[in-house]
Amino acid sequence: MEEGNWYGLYFRCFAAGIADVKVVNPAAGLRLSAAIVEVSRSGLQIEVDKPLNSGSGVEIRLNESVVTGRMAPAATGPAFR
Repeated sequence: MEEGNWYGLYFRCFAAGIADVKVVNPAAGLRLSAAIVEVSRSGLQIEVDKPLNSGSGVEIRLNESVVTGRMAPAATGPAFR
């Protein structure tokens, strides 16, 4: 992990890693590879090659750990965050 910054009340750390993402709602079963960009107390920022709808339920697998959550609105570009 690299240096982080304070954004509001939470500290965010820039990160570099690869995770597996499984969309569980509404496009159940869709699996993608994701690059982890930032980690904070309130969530993760990931980049994927395919756009995902805001509000989609996802499972993010990091080695032995699984994180579940919902996609939040984000900027689009060459990679989707």
